[in-house]
Amino acid sequence: MCYPSDVIVKGDHTFIPNWAMFFVLEVEEYMKRGGEREIVDALKPRVEGIIAFLSRYENEDGLLENLPGWIFVEWSQANKLVDGVNYPSNMLWAETLAAAGRLCWRMDWCDKARKVREKVREQSFDGEFFRDHAVRVERPSRSDGQRADTTLEVRPDRTETCQYYAFYFGVADFKRDAALWNRLVRRDFGDLAKSNAFIGNLMRMELLARDGRRDQMREEIKGYYLKMADSTGTLWEHDAPHASCCHAFSSFLTVLLDGDEADDLAAATATSRRRVSTISTL
Repeated sequence: MCYPSDVIVKGDHTFIPNWAMFFVLEVEEYMKRGGEREIVDALKPRVEGIIAFLSRYENEDGLLENLPGWIFVEWSQANKLVDGVNYPSNMLWAETLAAAGRLCWRMDWCDKARKVREKVREQSFDGEFFRDHAVRVERPSRSDGQRADTTLEVRPDRTETCQYYAFYFGVADFKRDAALWNRLVRRDFGDLAKSNAFIGNLMRMELLARDGRRDQMREEIKGYYLKMADSTGTLWEHDAPHASCCHAFSSFLTVLLDGDEADDLAAATATSRRRVSTISTL
């Protein structure tokens, strides 16, 4: 469902702009892992087209607002907070700009990525957690009866997944935001709306690995996913069996379980289907 796909949902052609952004990240990762230069070069016009298309929706702060299509953050409350300026999507947008800038030698995009991260942090972080979205509200009408300008109002909604997006895409940092990260590590979520298997829990697992907390990651994988492997021999799209109970992306766990995801992703994913079964023997 990457733009400009023609997937039909409820009679309408639709696409997921977030998936188009992830596509740009995947192109850069492919290049970093030694992918064929001809393929990368051939994809650059598509990357540039995605940046040009999404840039149409930048507001006065440089943030994406009111994106078209199906805004998908993850299967949780986070997906109900996507109106207006969705901060997880803008965290992803910042990394998309940075990746596209590196791919296409566009330092202006890299600079814009830095500014987007700064603006998202300025608006979203409330001193405790990152909030999920902001919406336009009208100011009181002026005395002459004409409508005044609208203003962006950050809503109090906060989700567990939004915090993972912040750390995953460089808006937050393990050292700079140690208090928040340590709170997440010990699962002190306060009033945060819970994450789901796709993709919040997977992001959490990778963040634990990035921070060298592999033992905790391993135990949490068992806590989240062992019931799935025991029940169906597969891994699911949700943390309950009410949708896809054999979801391809959940096989990413096998990459993390390999313990060398930074250097061995290609080999790990080539054998992922075989290694799914190892979760039941952890």
